[in-house]
Amino acid sequence: MASDAAALAIEAGQNERALTLLEQGRGVLLAQGLENRADVSRLRDLDPARAAEFEQIRDGLSTPPPPSPAQDDHEASASAEARHAMARRWKQLLAEVRELPGLEGFLNPPSVPELIAAAAGGPVVVVNVSTYRCDALVVTADAGIGVVPLPDLTLGATMERAAEFIDGMETAYGTNGVDNAVAMMHALSGTLGWLWDTVAAPVLDHLGLDAGPGDGDPWPRLWWCPTGWMSFLPLHAAGRGRPDSGTWVIDRAISSYTPTLRALVRARSGLATGTPAGTPTGTPAQPSPLVVALADTPGAPSLPGVAREAELLAGLFPARRLLAGPDATVEAVGGALEAHPWVHFSCHGISELLNPSQSGLALYDGRLTVSDVATRRPRNPELAMLSACSASQGGIKMSDEAIQLTASFQLAGYPHVIGTLWPIADKLATHLTEEFYTALAEDIARGRPIDPAAALHHPVRALRDRYARAPHLWAAHIHTGP
Repeated sequence: MASDAAALAIEAGQNERALTLLEQGRGVLLAQGLENRADVSRLRDLDPARAAEFEQIRDGLSTPPPPSPAQDDHEASASAEARHAMARRWKQLLAEVRELPGLEGFLNPPSVPELIAAAAGGPVVVVNVSTYRCDALVVTADAGIGVVPLPDLTLGATMERAAEFIDGMETAYGTNGVDNAVAMMHALSGTLGWLWDTVAAPVLDHLGLDAGPGDGDPWPRLWWCPTGWMSFLPLHAAGRGRPDSGTWVIDRAISSYTPTLRALVRARSGLATGTPAGTPTGTPAQPSPLVVALADTPGAPSLPGVAREAELLAGLFPARRLLAGPDATVEAVGGALEAHPWVHFSCHGISELLNPSQSGLALYDGRLTVSDVATRRPRNPELAMLSACSASQGGIKMSDEAIQLTASFQLAGYPHVIGTLWPIADKLATHLTEEFYTALAEDIARGRPIDPAAALHHPVRALRDRYARAPHLWAAHIHTGP
């Protein structure tokens, strides 16, 4: 609905309206979590009684009414009237709260200036896919909100390509992977070429990103905010031809992702105080990451690369805390998250396409689910590295709700999250992890703010050079955050 409404707003020449509609109608659960945490916390400080009433009514309205067969007509009428009464009081309560000092914008939709603030570090590209038309809303700090029409992109083709891509990844890492390798890689490479032609090339041309940076020049930054089924596809990996052809996104800019513009603004505001907007975050001189490592998980295949990742982190960050094997329980890990700004998971990831809130990380005694992570409140969180399969893959029924592990770690407060769009090869994941943390350690040693997006970009690009025709091997890892 949000994408269709935005498409009609674009058709009417109302670009700002289109973007605000997308922000109001997408990522609703994520937005509620982000806003409730900040706004309700301020409300509790100013007016504890109204805060308690707010939470009571919010929870009541969020609880579905019982199915009608379980009620007679009188009960159904009374239940409906009670909900109407709660809704009326909710509206009154919001008006009262907005009269309090500093809470004038309590739970209001974001303003256009607030949305444009998301582009403080570089352009944000919202790829809107609708039955009516498809466009890229390009948000920049200086030019505001522009539209790049994408006439060769359609909703039907996007759904077909996404389904084909998901099936291709299952084939690549399933029992038939070797037998179908040639056909599978041809199909996956074809999707990257299609993404380049239909989305990436028009957007990059519009932004003037027609070549990579010169020697010694900084890399441009670019944020992707895909909608609907486009969220299953790797826009950062779009490209065709030889790796040195210049027709690849990864050769022109460092890509990051964000589920919504509000999430990017919130993540940026969570960076270390004193860091200028748009720059990478600072970090303690000697970070002490929480390392959760499970080479052998009951009921799951072994992961030989886990031991190497744990060893690497121990060498780079001697103050790290390790939870491994039987010690890596759901309760122990959940409790330890609160004390560590950095966290690294090296374990199996489980993606539930039909029930994404139950997707999660496989620990020794169970699953740390999307829902579990979203409720955590770590102190001073900064970086979460999820070296696990499909950590950035959401559900197919509500793809715009960003119900996946990466978004949940952002909801928990981590500005920077590294996740994966599909299953990953254990050996290559270990290699990429080594390159990633070595780059961060070098930043720290030189007294520079860490740059997780760049630390990920360069090893992924090197893998692309080696395995360009096998995107399942190199394109899974993505950075979400500022």
